[in-house]
Amino acid sequence: MNRKSVFLVLVSLALFLTALILKRGEITTLALPFLIYLFQGILDSPSSTAIQVTRSMVADAASGHGQFNQTLTVKNNDACDVHLEIRDVIFPTMTLLEGNLSQSLCLSSGEEITLTTKFLAKRGIYSWNSLLVHVFDPLQVITEARILPALSQIMVKPETVKLRHLPLRPRKTLHTTGNIPARLAGSGTDSWGVREYQLGDQLQRLNWRKIARNPRHLYTNEFEQEEITDIGLIVDARMLGNSSSVEDALLEYAIQAAASLAESFLREGNRVGLLIFGKRIIHLFPGYGKIQLNKILCSLTLTEMRPYLSLNQLQYLPFRLFPARSQLIMVSPYAEPDLSGYTHLRANGYPMLLLSPDPVDFWIKSKPNQPNQQTIYQVAHLDRQLQLKKLFHIGVQVINWQVDQSLNAVLQTALTRSNKYSNLGGQ
Repeated sequence: MNRKSVFLVLVSLALFLTALILKRGEITTLALPFLIYLFQGILDSPSSTAIQVTRSMVADAASGHGQFNQTLTVKNNDACDVHLEIRDVIFPTMTLLEGNLSQSLCLSSGEEITLTTKFLAKRGIYSWNSLLVHVFDPLQVITEARILPALSQIMVKPETVKLRHLPLRPRKTLHTTGNIPARLAGSGTDSWGVREYQLGDQLQRLNWRKIARNPRHLYTNEFEQEEITDIGLIVDARMLGNSSSVEDALLEYAIQAAASLAESFLREGNRVGLLIFGKRIIHLFPGYGKIQLNKILCSLTLTEMRPYLSLNQLQYLPFRLFPARSQLIMVSPYAEPDLSGYTHLRANGYPMLLLSPDPVDFWIKSKPNQPNQQTIYQVAHLDRQLQLKKLFHIGVQVINWQVDQSLNAVLQTALTRSNKYSNLGGQ
């Protein structure tokens, strides 16, 4: 029942009570129009089971990542006209861009109408099970609220940045052609050395300068062979401090960086595995290609933060998760108690690179005009440099990433420098 039906009932009751009190039966006839109006609405009230709703979600590739078009198809299977109002809902982490969540419709028998809305969603999985529908009679006297099934689900995967080739030089490579220098002579683009000519060598590789100095011998240029390697990505989704808003924001940058690195390494043919330290410890054994990339992106989509978890738990993980001497890349803001975890990984022969979103720089820039801001920043920045320097001394390559800078530029600048500690401090 709605306000109109309640009003009709109350007026009718009031007239009947007045007739009883005054003992005048003719007053009851005044209630007949109201009762007729009410009963006519009841007779014409359609069944909500005759309403069919279908929901579908389509990614809006033209508008950008995280934007989706939702289509609601409403069909009237009743023999009479139906007046209804639909009330849809979206999640708190979604923003409506176009369309309305509540709409009033009038559908004739067998008529079908399609309603479209567009919204922006953050990383995550969103599921809908139903839709709230209010069905009216033509006189809008009777209202029936029903929850109709309207199933749909979307997954908003992390956004990736197109990274240029990263000049990694791991100690171990797999014997398959790729883009990573293998420290072996073979086919490649970088010069490796010169040796005496052997039968079968390509003539275009002859070193004519050395031949001119030694006319009785032939010499061939050698190039450094390029192969693929094993990459292990470790994403730190732990809550290390008390500033949850800063850590939540840094986690999104870390996830975006991990997704971009995975896409870049897999595109070049490398084998990539994943480990996520968060609300759940998620791990993926190394794999190749688009299937592995999709698994990694889905795992990163499910990543949620959890309170502090010791990095020492890495020593209890199976070693086949990361094959021996794999190149490990940790994406983490880093906390000083984690030093023992990095030491354990280095002791087991893993070369390590830490891509560290800078929480000090991010916190200062997100809270401008704080009292004694410059002093706080200098002290915190110096403490962070000392912590990262300890990692450098145990052989961990450190890239301090101020997240307002381009990830591409930071990685290219840091990895092309010969001194592993030259990029410490984000300079």
